[in-house]
Parts: sequence; C-alpha cells; structure tokens
Amino acid sequence: FALAMISEGFEPGDKISTLGDNDPELFWAELAAQAAGGAMTGIFSDCLPEEVKYQAWHSDSKFIVARDQEQIDKVIKVKDELPLLRRVIFWDPKGLASYDEDYLISFNDFLEKGRKYEKAHPGLFEERIAGTKPDDIAVILYTSGTTGLPKGAMARHSTMMRWANELLSTDPLVPGDNSVSFTLPGWIVEQLFGYGNMLLAGTTMNFPEELETVQTDLREIAPSILLYASRLWERLNSEMQVKINDSSWIKRLTFHLFAPVGYYMADMHMQKKRPGFLWRCIHKIAYLLLFRPLLDKHGLTNVKYAYTA
Repeated sequence: FALAMISEGFEPGDKISTLGDNDPELFWAELAAQAAGGAMTGIFSDCLPEEVKYQAWHSDSKFIVARDQEQIDKVIKVKDELPLLRRVIFWDPKGLASYDEDYLISFNDFLEKGRKYEKAHPGLFEERIAGTKPDDIAVILYTSGTTGLPKGAMARHSTMMRWANELLSTDPLVPGDNSVSFTLPGWIVEQLFGYGNMLLAGTTMNFPEELETVQTDLREIAPSILLYASRLWERLNSEMQVKINDSSWIKRLTFHLFAPVGYYMADMHMQKKRPGFLWRCIHKIAYLLLFRPLLDKHGLTNVKYAYTA
C-alpha cells in the first residue's frame, strides 16, 4: 500500500486521511503512510461533507482512504475543493460498481499497483522506513471544534512512543493479550490503547464485525484491555439489573446473596487491605456461581485493565 502511494507521488512529509469505521484496512493505510515517511489524520465517520473537506484540506491530504459508498459520496461532493487530493481508495465496494470517477480505486486494485511498483523498485519500501526519524509527524488529531474551527494536533513518532510506553509501564501487557478496536483512530485513545500497544507490546488488535455486534463480538474476543465511556459502563450495569430482575427466582436469589460479597471485596481492594480467609473462601464460591458467568456474558472474563473515558 505504501509503494502504491509512492508510485502516485507520495513524498516524505505528505499526509493521508482515513474515513470510516474501524477495519484492518484503515490501520494498514495508517501504517503505510508512516512507513512511507508521512502521516495520517483520522476523519470521524459521522462527519458531514463540509467537515470532511475542511480536515482533508487543512491537513494537506493527498490521499483519502474511505470505507464505503456513504463515505465516498461525501468525498465526491467536495473533491473539486481539494486541489491536493490525488486518489480516493475504498475497501467496501458495495454500491460503487457504477461510479466512474477516475480518482476512485478499490483497496485491492491499489495493492496490485504497489506489487507491480515493488518489482521495478526493489528495496524502496525499506529505504523509506530507514529514512523516517523519531521527530517526524506520525498523526494529526483534530479537536472537536466546539470553540471555533477544529485544530490539528500534530503528534510525533517519539511522542506517541513515549506516551504508549508510559501507559505500558503502569499497566503492562504482553504478546497474546487482546484489545478491541471500536473507538475511531482520529481519537488519541485508539492510537495509544490499540495501535500503540500492538506495535510496542505485541498485543492483538481485534475488530467487531459491525457496530451493532460489538457486545456479541466482545464475548468471543474476551479482551485483556477495555475502555468504555462512562455512559457505556452505566448502560452495562442497567442491562445487568434488568436481566436479573427478569430472571428466575433462583438466579435472583444467587445475585442478591453474593453481590454484597463482591462489593465488600471491592472496598477492601480499594483500601489496599487483605480480606480474611473466610471472606476469600466465600468470594471464590461467589465468583464461580455469580461473577464469572456475568463476566463471561459480557466479554469481561480476561480483562486485566478496564478504563472509563
């Protein structure tokens, strides 16, 4: 992918924009831009065409990597106002068969251009990587624009690595640990918790099949690290309470019997106190009968670190 961009004029210091919900293609494009000596800016998928135009124009993006027809339509509306834009690459072709704009190309066709370019330019990819420096810009992350036009915060490779390593020094992760990528890469959190942990600690990034299936996919993935906004934690708690109230009498009894044990153990943990032997034994029973099934149901069985935004 990097070589395909280079073949179409991507120089060190150039930028690309990504536009779409989280998929591997989006992060491959980011890695490709950085490998070629450039930077990525992530445009949020719910942005309006004018917002897409502003961010792509303000960041001087030469390429936009978009997910599907919905996002491509936004770009087409503003393409004439983006003089630097050379190519728009999409990875979900549904509904785009009749589009004949010469600047549109599918992700797979673009990869094929890169493969052909590599045959004529062996070693160029490695040269570009060797030419990158810690002080190069890695990503441009835009503010929400609540007090005016959004501002692009430029983060260098060295900065991103330092921040990610500081997080890992506090909450260590190892190869084989899993994260779930559903916060968009235009937000610093995804760059550190997903992308940074993958590159520096060797964790595995996993992607939900659809936004609507996140909860089901979480149970299958059982991530080691999880970040929810506070409202999502509140919603999860509410859903548990509703389902418990609608369950059989024996499940309700189990919950009301053992939930106080969990609260007590949590309080002891927060106070950095060690519970007595009897409480530890009761907690093991409560864990087997109540807490583990609840954790498993919501994909929290393997969570080492849970964060709230």
